[in-house]
Amino acid sequence: MAPRPDRTTARDRSRRVLSQNFLADPAAVSRMVRAARTGPDDLLLEVGAGRGQLTRPLAQRCGRLIAYEVDPTVIPALAAVCATLPHVRHRQADFLTAAPPDEPFDVVGNVPWS
Repeated sequence: MAPRPDRTTARDRSRRVLSQNFLADPAAVSRMVRAARTGPDDLLLEVGAGRGQLTRPLAQRCGRLIAYEVDPTVIPALAAVCATLPHVRHRQADFLTAAPPDEPFDVVGNVPWS
């Protein structure tokens, strides 16, 4: 039997390497936002912001938000979301290597599963 040709795309391989799991269920998003328990004066760091599914609702509940995303293919979508939210900044960076803010903050995110 001949080996099957590799039909995975570069995007498929990237998702496996980055362990991405994009939120699609609005109920799951709502549960995560409620669990964050952030307030209007809080600084919130979002890990693995992706295309901004959590970013929008989290921004409504916190004072400031910094959304970290390492995947360059989703940065344009995240940047578009953040552009409409004046107290939100996005960073194309690995959260694990980022310097923490010099003030109290909370962390939330749909973290990679690998």
